[in-house]
Amino acid sequence: MNEDLEKQAEKIRKGFVSVTEDEDEVSLSFLDEINQLVRIVLKDDPIDVYTLLTPAELERWRKAKFKRQVNKILSKFSFQFISYFILLSTITGFLVSEALPFYGEGEITAKTWLQAILTEVCFIFLSGYRADPGIQKWFVGILRASIFALMLFVITSEITLKGTRDIDQIDNLADRIARLEKQIDSINKEIDYYKSIDWKWRMTQGIKKRDELEKQVQELKEKQSESGTREVSKLLQYKIYGKAAFRVILLMISVLITRRLFKF
Repeated sequence: MNEDLEKQAEKIRKGFVSVTEDEDEVSLSFLDEINQLVRIVLKDDPIDVYTLLTPAELERWRKAKFKRQVNKILSKFSFQFISYFILLSTITGFLVSEALPFYGEGEITAKTWLQAILTEVCFIFLSGYRADPGIQKWFVGILRASIFALMLFVITSEITLKGTRDIDQIDNLADRIARLEKQIDSINKEIDYYKSIDWKWRMTQGIKKRDELEKQVQELKEKQSESGTREVSKLLQYKIYGKAAFRVILLMISVLITRRLFKF
């Protein structure tokens, strides 16, 4: 059937320029060619253009124009389209909420929401934008890569910064405890020495100093029990990487869904 269609279309194209001055003959001949093309498409269906193109049918077609447009739009909203759209909306909402601390600088305002939403909307637009070949395609590719890198930084900066602070706090506590315990060991040696030479006053002063250091160690260990040990800091570091990777994966999924749903 494709060959027949091509032949008929070529015939219409070549015969469209009339060699006669009779405009009615040109119009009717063209209508005959269109009718033949319709019959080829419909495989000799009894419907023809002469029946469909009557004034009454054309008026009915004109009145039903709005209904056809609505049906055409609704036909696009299949179950798959709605599912993808809901998933994209959920991912977009999550990414926007993750970007708020980056723009908020400690305070979330309407401007903060606007900045986060605008960045995400621009990202979605560039993800679904089909550029023309040439310099425009090259330029759009640079913009798409730039905003992708920006989104990566925006959605991972807060979780990375917070995790780094927690890790530093854990490591600092461990270092301080290690230094104090080293001082306590040194003081214990001094106490044993003063005890061997029966220097009670210096021994008493050493014991008081040791008790103060042990009290500080106890307080730091209590804080450490709340925040965690060095082993916990390692796990926390892996957790940071996992959370960042999760956000990157969501970002890439949003790109795929956008390119499936929209074409700008």
